[in-house]
Amino acid sequence: MKISNFLIGLGLLLSSHVPALAGGLDDAKQLADAGSPQLALLQLDQGLAHASQDARPDWLRWQWQLLGKVGQTDDVLKRAAALPEDAPDDVKHTAALLAARAAIKKGDGSLARGYLAKLLWVLPSDKVEYQELRNLAVQSHLLPQPDGEAASVMLRYQQDFGVDVALLHIYALAMLQAGRATDVNWVRTQLVNNDPMAALIDAAGGQLSDDDSKQRLQAVLGSDASAPMLLVARKIAAQMNAPELQIQISEHLLNLTAAPDEASAPALWKAYRDLTQSFGNVRLLLFGSDAGWADLARESASTDPVMARAIWAYLARDGKDPALRSSAQQQFLEQLLAQHLDRAALRLFVSVWPGLPASAFNATVRYRLGKLALDAGEFELAAGLWHDLDAPAEGVDAADWQARRAALYARLHDWPSAAKAVSAWLTGLSAVPSASGWQMLAVVQQLSRQASEAASARDLLTRLLPVVEPLQRRAVLYRLGQLAAADKQPAAAAQWYLQAATEMPQADAMTVQSRLDAAASLEQAGLHEDAGMQYQWVLKNSTDAAQQAAASYALSLR
Repeated sequence: MKISNFLIGLGLLLSSHVPALAGGLDDAKQLADAGSPQLALLQLDQGLAHASQDARPDWLRWQWQLLGKVGQTDDVLKRAAALPEDAPDDVKHTAALLAARAAIKKGDGSLARGYLAKLLWVLPSDKVEYQELRNLAVQSHLLPQPDGEAASVMLRYQQDFGVDVALLHIYALAMLQAGRATDVNWVRTQLVNNDPMAALIDAAGGQLSDDDSKQRLQAVLGSDASAPMLLVARKIAAQMNAPELQIQISEHLLNLTAAPDEASAPALWKAYRDLTQSFGNVRLLLFGSDAGWADLARESASTDPVMARAIWAYLARDGKDPALRSSAQQQFLEQLLAQHLDRAALRLFVSVWPGLPASAFNATVRYRLGKLALDAGEFELAAGLWHDLDAPAEGVDAADWQARRAALYARLHDWPSAAKAVSAWLTGLSAVPSASGWQMLAVVQQLSRQASEAASARDLLTRLLPVVEPLQRRAVLYRLGQLAAADKQPAAAAQWYLQAATEMPQADAMTVQSRLDAAASLEQAGLHEDAGMQYQWVLKNSTDAAQQAAASYALSLR
């Protein structure tokens, strides 16, 4: 009997006599201290209805304390609205503060001001909290649109607390979104010149030349600009009739992790085509002259990369010659990646080639799109692109790629493809890095649990033995022992287990477990003396009471 199975059974026996969830306030506190505030909040919600009148204040205090850590916006607002009138004053205060924050996050300035009025009715003694309340008050006058008091409330805040750059950014952006550029001229004087918001204010002011305004917008693009900032920048570029700059901004919008609704891949494809057509009118090129467009894209690559990208986009989608279209897809994709527009690239390709069929692309594009899909968590797309792909892109380590493929197919439970990838990974290897070895061992362990892949997994485990490090080799040997035991081959299982037991120079828990499993297999094989020697070894070398008990029990049955 495995000692692990013995312990699992004991644990299940004990757990069957323990209530599913204790219901006291102390239990909820313990859950919170253990790093499970959501479970603690659930416990509080369940227990509050049954708490005594005297105990309710403490339950409410803990409930709102945890809501401050894990409460969702809508949930906080709903609970604050339903807070009982007899709640303690400190709980009402906490609830109002959290609700004000939640209302700001939700974009409801009027609701936020309602809660802030309760909090500011009596001047708070806590200076830090007082400043936060005034900060929230400024933001409330900006939502959903800046109202008539926004400017004066902001100025009073600054008079009382000094320059708050983060709040100035929020204020300036709201004003620019509302088209009130003149209301942020004074904000500009408070910001340093290399501040992206300062660049946006300069560009929106209408006092600069077009070239200088474009330079300011490029500075915004070069920063970690938010979606609202980029949308304002794109609006300014449109007013300047700067299509190339609009395309760049649209690319960055589409590249955001959470791209806004205004970031449209089809609209960006149209912008590429429109820019290409306008350039073609100047150069007297007509759509359909693929070779001429390709030459123009190559000529423009260094002097006008946005134009080159737009031409490649046109040819990638509408090129008539298959070979040129394939080349254009690769050029377009690689230029996007060179600008670190990975998410935008994936979204653009998916919008034109839904599902990203492998047959639509050459091998290099398939590899690169597959990597983008994998990094984005689009596992099905990645698997389809990499299926039956002979090699990765030039310069990419083939072994690392095969390791990623194997892990990908295992994630999708495509066991034949996972086995094929591991086999390809092992081909020609004399040694493997530790991290890759553990990753592949995990994949093969999963394969070995699939009845249809048992033979393949056993072959892969055997091939792993000479190339992995000793600790991984022991894990492989042990798994081979388990497979032999499952196949009713006790002698073979004992051999694998004993090899695992003697693989490492120093004995540890895994060594002892291997000895115990070897002993059990030897017993099944009728080799009772050898089995007894393994149990005696455990008694002599193990300091674990449970392991010693298992060995003693086995010997007592002899």
